Amino acid sequence: MGIKIITLFKLQPGIDDGQFRRYWREDYLPSVLSLREAEDAIDRIDFNHSVPLTIREDMQMPVPEWAGVSEIWLDSETAGLALLSALDAQAFQSKHGAVFSRTVSMPCREMELWNDGLETPTVKLMAFFLPAATMTRTESQHYWTHDHVRAGAELTDPRKYAPRYVQNHVLADHHNDNPRLDFAGCPELWFYSRESAVALFTEPGEKNMAKLAEDEAVFSDSAKSVALVTDQETVYRR
Repeated sequence: MGIKIITLFKLQPGIDDGQFRRYWREDYLPSVLSLREAEDAIDRIDFNHSVPLTIREDMQMPVPEWAGVSEIWLDSETAGLALLSALDAQAFQSKHGAVFSRTVSMPCREMELWNDGLETPTVKLMAFFLPAATMTRTESQHYWTHDHVRAGAELTDPRKYAPRYVQNHVLADHHNDNPRLDFAGCPELWFYSRESAVALFTEPGEKNMAKLAEDEAVFSDSAKSVALVTDQETVYRR
C-alpha cells in the first residue's frame, strides 16, 4: 500500500517568498531526489506555497513563518518510512538550516472523500490539527471522517465551492517529539477560485459557522491548528 509524506516548512527570519520558492525548487528538491532512500521509490512530489488569503476569521491565516507544505507520494509504506527517516536526519536538516528553521514531516494515509474532476486547484486549504484532549489520535480521525464530514454537509453543500476533498491521516504509531506538533491529520479542500474559498466559510452564515467550529472542537484542538491557504505545483513525477 502506498503512503504520502507531508512536510510543513517554517522559514528563517528574513527569507522572503521569492527566495523560498527558488530555494525549494532549485536546492531542496534535488537534495531530496538525490537521497538513496528516494531512488526509484518516489512517484510524485507537489509543493504547496502559502498565499496571503484569509478565508476563515476564526483561524490565523497566514501563520507567520509557516511558508509551505510538500507532499511526496511513494509506492510502499516501507519506502515511505525510510525516506521519512532520511528527511528527519540531522545531517539533512542541517544542510537546509540556513533557509528552514523547522520542518515537520509526517507519514500519512490519503483518503479522498470526493473528487468532481478538478485536476489542479486555484488555491486549497491545508489545516494540520491535534486531537481533542478527550480523544486519542485514532478516535479523533474516526470522528473526523465519519461524523464531522456529515455535520459539515448538513450546514452547507461544500462541493459547490470545493470539488475535491482529501483527508490525510497520520499513521497511528508516528509521533513528533514536540507534542505541539504531533498532528493527527490534515484536510485538503481544493477550490475553484479564491472567491469560492472565501464563500465556503461566509455564505453559510455566522450561525452555521459557529456550529461547524463547535463540531471541530469535538475531535480537534482547533486553537492549536496550523492552517494555510496554498497554491499547488507538481514539481516531480516518475
